Amino acid sequence: MDLQLTHGLVFLTWTTAVMIILIGIFVIKVLFDLSRLTNTMNDTANIVKTELEPTLKNVNETVEIVSTRVKEANNIVTNVEDKVKEAARQGKKVLTALGGGLFAVSKLAFCGMSNFIKAKLK
Repeated sequence: MDLQLTHGLVFLTWTTAVMIILIGIFVIKVLFDLSRLTNTMNDTANIVKTELEPTLKNVNETVEIVSTRVKEANNIVTNVEDKVKEAARQGKKVLTALGGGLFAVSKLAFCGMSNFIKAKLK
């Protein structure tokens, strides 16, 4: 019985040693693969960075140009709006000043025309 126990323990020891070696090999392989993956991701990030920097620079310049144009257009619209408001105020003053006179002239013209037509009809 002692011999069987010894053989069993030796087999268990060798099996455990082989399993530890296999697990160690897998751990080393995983670490190696992770290292390669990290290097590849770093290279990809550098490539993306070098490709995107000029594009982003162009986009920023374009946005600045568009922003400048929009501000200029806003200033022009504001100026035109102010001029239209001022013209409307001046026109209202003129119409208010002429309103009484135009009404009187049109009333006289209408009455005169009316009297002329009545005279012709009689």
